[in-house]
Amino acid sequence: MLTRTATYPDRETAQWATQEVITRNEQTIHRWLAQATCPVRDAHGVSTRIKYGPNLNPPFVVVTSMPE
Repeated sequence: MLTRTATYPDRETAQWATQEVITRNEQTIHRWLAQATCPVRDAHGVSTRIKYGPNLNPPFVVVTSMPE
């Protein structure tokens, strides 16, 4: 039975938290893009998944982001 949901209170908070995770893990993301591996990192309360997209700038897209 689902007893909790993971949602942000508003769009502004969601965008801020997602950008914060990306900014804090920028070096890891660059290494991931260079090696084509998928690291899993603890984001201290935010779970964000990114997907490589070689034709994008930056070369990834946020698939999902949610508070933990």
